[in-house]
This record gives sequence, C-alpha cells and structure tokens, in this order.
Amino acid sequence: KPSTLPVHPAGPYLANTLTMMIEAQEKLEPRSLTPCHRIDRVTSGLTLCCTNVGIARLIQSKIDEGSVEKLYLAKVQGNFIASEDSANMRLPENSKFAHWSWQKDTDCVLVDAPVHTLDAQNGIREVSPQGKPSRSRFQFLAYDNKENTSLIACCPLTGRGHQLRVHLKWLGFPIANDTQYGGLPEKCEYNRDAILSQMMSSLESESNRDDSAEKTTIAHDDVEAAKTACRCCQQGKDGFVESFTPAQLLERGHSICLHALRYKIPIFLKKNKSKDPDEKPAPLATIEAEVDLPGWAECFGPIGPLPCLH
Repeated sequence: KPSTLPVHPAGPYLANTLTMMIEAQEKLEPRSLTPCHRIDRVTSGLTLCCTNVGIARLIQSKIDEGSVEKLYLAKVQGNFIASEDSANMRLPENSKFAHWSWQKDTDCVLVDAPVHTLDAQNGIREVSPQGKPSRSRFQFLAYDNKENTSLIACCPLTGRGHQLRVHLKWLGFPIANDTQYGGLPEKCEYNRDAILSQMMSSLESESNRDDSAEKTTIAHDDVEAAKTACRCCQQGKDGFVESFTPAQLLERGHSICLHALRYKIPIFLKKNKSKDPDEKPAPLATIEAEVDLPGWAECFGPIGPLPCLH
C-alpha cells in the first residue's frame, strides 16, 4: 500500500481506497475484499486482504492474540541509540507509568508505555497513564549524516493505534515527516496551487458534461440544489481548502516515513502437550509475507539481514 491511501472506505474517504482499487484491478465483486488488518493511511507497506471471510477472520484472530511477528521500518529524526550506554545518556527518564529498557539479546530498546486517545475526532494519541498498555521494540540499523536521520527496525508487540509513532515521539526520535507527532516536514514535490487547479479543472469538467444527466437518475433540480450547497462549487479553490484537511490536499503530514515490511503468521497451532504451561505450542504452518523496501530507505545504502524483534 502506498502512503496517503486509506485501506478501506471510512470517514471522508469514500472512494479511491486500497480495497476498492484492488477489486477493480482484479475484477472482483465490489466489497468482496476483506482487510485482515489496518495500517494508517499515512503509512506504506504490506497490507493483507482476503476474498475469503473465514480466512480473513483466522488471520485477524492471530493478530489479535499477539502471535503475529510484525516488522516495520522507519526513518526518524536524529542519530538513534545503538548501545545501552547511549540509551542511558540520551533517552527520557522512566516514570511510574511509562518506561524503556535495553534488550541485550537483540540490541534494541523495549518501550512499555500506555497509549491514550487524546482527540478521537482527529486521531491524536499520546503516552498517558489513562492509556491502554502498549509495548514496542526498536533497533538501530543505519544513520544518514547528511540528513541527520536514522533507519530503524520497529516491532509493535501490541496493536494500539499510532503506537509506533507515539512511542518514537516519547523516546525523542519522531518519524520523519510525521508532523502530527513532532516530525520535521521533508521537502515535498507536491505543489498546492497545482493540486487545487487540477481539482478545479476536474470539477468544472464534470459539471459541464452534456451527458451527465443521462447517466443518472437524480433530478435536475436536485443536482442544482447540491451544487448550491457545495462549498467547492460556490467558492472554488477557497472551498476546497475549507472542505479538505491539509493531509487530503497532500500537504504536510500526508505521508510519513513508516513502512510495514514483513508479517509472519503462525497457523493452526498444535495443542500444548508439554507439562510446562508457559511453553508456546509449535505452529503447523507459517504464512510469511514481505514487500520491497520503501524508496526513502535508499539513502542509507545496502541494508543487511533484518532482525527478528518479536
């Protein structure tokens, strides 16, 4: 999934979503594709979908129970910590409700900090004692001195919304271009005026079509009433600015440097016959899905074998 694209229709995004595009591309029946999980609209990468609802629910159950190994890549601001000594000097002090620890076996940071929804309407979250338990692991991979950014591996051990983004902000290393959580905006090739002009051109072209009335059952008076009520039709570019968020207009924060890279899903777990109740049963099979590295990771050069942080 590219960033800026929602997984499925929701809120202000009623069309041009990932599931709708794939259904059209693969000539599937509308609404026949079921997402097995969701990643943020601003996030890119692996997204699992099924045409079989039963299989989708099976995968969803594995994700919900925490048995799926997830690996994300992120580009963060600054030189991320790569050792325990560095962590002790540079990471925030632990509190009663939020803390971090250095994992010597994997050379990574484990963050255990509850994530709370501060603003549900705008989807803003924060580390707070009122939040739900949330745990993530982060490992340094590479540093780009020119941009002062780091490439890191991320593993969410729980599935809270915006979890990785919130935890990285709390650590002091926000994700690049994630302006919602303290990241610095990167240089963007999008031109706001050009985008608004393109939207205006599309609107005018659609409004002036002679055959539009023939292809709809909506009465002419209703069409004109809708145009009268539409901000975009009445106010032009100013109407678009009032009607859409900056992210919808592809401005700051519309795309962040966070990429879902790999999922490993154990299927059909055997019953645990061991006398040790804490021993994990062995899976009969494992689904492994992985996508290519994101383009923004190229500046870090070749990347070696990626870790298992689950």
